[in-house]
Amino acid sequence: MNKVFKVFLDNISSSSYVPAEVLAGYRIIFGSLLLCYFLPSWSWLKAVPPAFFDPHILSFAYLTDSQLDNFIYLGADIVIICFLVMLTIGLWTRWVLIGIFLLCAIFYSYSYSFGKIDHHTSILIFTFLLMAFTNCGSHFALLKDKSVNKDVQKTALVVISVSICFGFFTAGISKFIRWIDFDLNTSGFLSWFNTSYYLGEKEKYFLMDYVFKMPVLLLESMDYMAAIYEISGFLFLVRGKKYWLIFLFISGVFHFSTLLLLNIDFTLTLLVYGIFSISPLFKRFNKKDSLTIKNLQYFFYAIIAVGILKIGCALFEIDSSILNYHSVSSKSKIYINLCLTLLYLMVSGYILLQSKKIFVNQSK
Repeated sequence: MNKVFKVFLDNISSSSYVPAEVLAGYRIIFGSLLLCYFLPSWSWLKAVPPAFFDPHILSFAYLTDSQLDNFIYLGADIVIICFLVMLTIGLWTRWVLIGIFLLCAIFYSYSYSFGKIDHHTSILIFTFLLMAFTNCGSHFALLKDKSVNKDVQKTALVVISVSICFGFFTAGISKFIRWIDFDLNTSGFLSWFNTSYYLGEKEKYFLMDYVFKMPVLLLESMDYMAAIYEISGFLFLVRGKKYWLIFLFISGVFHFSTLLLLNIDFTLTLLVYGIFSISPLFKRFNKKDSLTIKNLQYFFYAIIAVGILKIGCALFEIDSSILNYHSVSSKSKIYINLCLTLLYLMVSGYILLQSKKIFVNQSK
C-alpha cells in the first residue's frame, strides 16, 4: 500500500515539476498581468450600502461589526499595487507573496460579504501563499531570495496542481451525479444558460443567442463531456506531465466555451494554470540563457511607472479603466478576456506540441 502511495505521489510530483529558473520567468508574466490588468481593488466597497453587509461566520470580515473605514480600503489598494510591482521586479519576493496572500485573504472576505463568492479568486489567493515556498524569486530578481530546498518547491507545486484537480472534482461530482441521466428532457447546461441569459447582463455576447438553435443531442452530450472532464483531473495528473498539460489545455477550451456560450468568465484561473502550461515557453526561448536583469531593466522601469500611475489614480480617485479590474467596463472586459483565453490556448497548445523537445531540455 505504501509503495502504491509513493508511486502515486512521485507521478504527481513529476507531472507538476517546474524548474526554478522557468518559474522565475513566469513570475514576471504573472506579476505583470496582475498589476496591469487583473489588479485587485477594494475601494469600491465604500459605495456599497452597509445594510447589505452580511459576512460569513468563518471569514475575517465577521470579526468586525461593519465595513471598514474608506481610507483602509484605499490603503489596501495602494499596498497591493506596491506588492505587485515588487513581485514582478523581484524585491523580497517570498515575503511579498505572503503579504499578498494575507492582504487578499483579509480584504476579499469583505468583498464576499454581500452574497457572492468568486471561486476562481480563491484558488489564486492560495496560489500566492504556495508560490512563496518556491524559488520563483531566486532568478531574474533585483533582490534574489535565498533558495529553498528543491523538495519544498516540489511540494508547493504538487499542492497547487492537486488544488486545481480538487477544485474541478468538487465542481464536477454533483454534475456527474445529476447531469448524466440519459434523459433528453433535462439539461444541466441549459439550467446554467437560463440563469446566465435571463438573470445576467442585459447585453449578450458571442454565441449566446445561438444556444437556442442547438440540437438536443448536442446539449445532452455537452452535459456528459463537462461532467466527465471535471472529475478526471486527478487521472491526467497521475498519468504524467504531457497528460497534465493536455488537461490544462482542455481546461482552457472549457473556459473558452463557457465564455462564448454562457458569458461566464474564468480567465483569472488561467494565471494559475500557466504555472505549469505557460512557463515552459520561457525555457524554449531562452535556450542560451541570454535573458538577464540588464536585459529586463527597461521592462522593470515600465512596471514601476505603471505602479506609480495606478497609485496616483487611486489617491486622486480617478475612475478609469486603467486603474484596476473592477474599473474595466463589462463589454471591454469580456472581449479582453476572450483574447487572453485565445492567447493561452495558442501558447499552451504550442508547448503541448513541442513538449518532448522542451522537457528534454529542462531535464538536462
